[in-house]
Amino acid sequence: MSRSDDGEETLAALIQASRTPEGREGLSDVLADTLFLLPASPSRLLLLRLRLLRNLLAGHELNQYAFIERCGPAAVAASVLSFPSLAPDEARAALQALGNAALAGEFHRDAVWEALFPEALREFAGLRDQGVLDPLCMVLDTCCGGEGGRRRLEELCHQELGLPILVQVVTTASQGEMTSSPQCRSVLQVSF
Repeated sequence: MSRSDDGEETLAALIQASRTPEGREGLSDVLADTLFLLPASPSRLLLLRLRLLRNLLAGHELNQYAFIERCGPAAVAASVLSFPSLAPDEARAALQALGNAALAGEFHRDAVWEALFPEALREFAGLRDQGVLDPLCMVLDTCCGGEGGRRRLEELCHQELGLPILVQVVTTASQGEMTSSPQCRSVLQVSF
């Protein structure tokens, strides 16, 4: 089967087009279809669709609201976690998309947190992959900031629910080069 037969070529073109603000604007209608197709996506198409979502959500308010309205955080988490083993590339792209959505405001942060805490965050943190650590920290730092951040931070520091997530983050950070992202430094400061 050729690449064009299963949609990879089309997805690659959409990912390329979605890298600019103008491209994201022109592709707003693609978001709903992408979310609809996530659950049935084989691994290679799931990764491409997650990368497309990541780009569509990067600073585009209309797409960020449509993502939340269509239960995007739950769809992304469920799709990625539905595979028997969590792949780092897919986890990274999913967390980047969720982080981009969470940056849009409190309503978005709350929706992302509700979809991820605690089980999905525990799964992502359990990967112990340096490439997943930065976007994971971005999601944690973004969700634990802002007006609702104190409640989410308290949940993250809960001994049984959140602390295992923080332990995994600290373990991953200590096993590799210390990350230089401000979000990871912020999350690591909370855990000490």
